[in-house]
Amino acid sequence: MNPDLAPLTLVDILDRSISLYRRHFKLFSGICAVTYAPFYLILLILQTVMVLFLGAEGAPFAETGAVIVIVLVSLMFIPIIFITQAAVVKALSDIYLGDQGEASERKGASVVPQIRTTYRFVGGLWLPLLGTLLLQCLIICGWVVLSVLLIPVVGLVIFFFRYLLVNQTIVLEGLSGMDALNRSWKLVGGDKDSVLKVVVTFIVMTVLPSFLQMAFSMPIIIAGTVALAFFQINPQWVNIAANAVQYTLAVFTVPLPLIALTLAYYDIRIRKEGFDLKMLAEHIRGSEA
Repeated sequence: MNPDLAPLTLVDILDRSISLYRRHFKLFSGICAVTYAPFYLILLILQTVMVLFLGAEGAPFAETGAVIVIVLVSLMFIPIIFITQAAVVKALSDIYLGDQGEASERKGASVVPQIRTTYRFVGGLWLPLLGTLLLQCLIICGWVVLSVLLIPVVGLVIFFFRYLLVNQTIVLEGLSGMDALNRSWKLVGGDKDSVLKVVVTFIVMTVLPSFLQMAFSMPIIIAGTVALAFFQINPQWVNIAANAVQYTLAVFTVPLPLIALTLAYYDIRIRKEGFDLKMLAEHIRGSEA
């Protein structure tokens, strides 16, 4: 059992998220690279093809078709992204709860077996994961349609934030469908502290990587803008170069909000349900046995 399993402040959650990610960088980045890297590579290839073969004027329909292909590829990849996020949640949970046998990253050791084990576990959850994702999308879209004359934006935001822990409830509690959605809704709601932690944690850990991606891609954009002023080049090449940098960084920053939300999930359970005491009791019973 992790001796640090205790209630956390908002600052603790953010600080510990970055600390855990740094200590287990190879594991988390490896989990995301398995699926995100091929996806971003396909997007870059499609974008390059558009510039090479569809960049000339007079091919608007072909260019529109290429854009449609990119959109379809992105939509098809959503389920895989959802499974990857579940793998990050599983790996972080094993580390945080002190399951050293499955998820702790020894110094200098290969993380490939851990990545394989983690994906094998969440692979068995693909049906509840995707089914719950579809159900969640239907509920949110349906609510927005029904309340289109009221305050759909506010309603969408409420549903979005209160469903942020759905992944955790599926992977860590074995729930699915409406049970998983209701569980996330209950955990995030009920008191201002829980809502504030989840909302702020998600925003900070999502905005911070976005700023990093912009900061690293900005020099390329500036250099490309200068080059455009002196050379006759297709400006789309500048966009592709900037996208390549952003995609690369995205592979390494995707785990941050997932780690932080999982820590917030455990913090809420500790405060509301005494999860730390339950884990301590199980640890003592295991020691006595």
